[in-house]
Amino acid sequence: MTQDEEFKLIEETLLQNDNVCLLAKDKEGHHMLEKIITSFSEEKRKYIFNNIVENFKELATDKQGLCVLKKLIEFTKDPLSQKAIISKILENALEYV
Repeated sequence: MTQDEEFKLIEETLLQNDNVCLLAKDKEGHHMLEKIITSFSEEKRKYIFNNIVENFKELATDKQGLCVLKKLIEFTKDPLSQKAIISKILENALEYV
């Protein structure tokens, strides 16, 4: 298996049945997402970013989900992606306090 095939397999598996969100909220599974966020380039993990941003409020109010969000914020350097995160935070800022 090539590295690109491995990336594709991980992506397909995580995108099935909302696995990104399920793993992000799982007591053990969130570690896997954090490892992907810290190891993969932003381009390779764009599908994770998109899924997390779609479910931002749900993850921001969950203990493990919040850990994944913090890691995503820390490792997101693309200005447009950073703006998307800031926008999501501002949408429901009062609920996060």
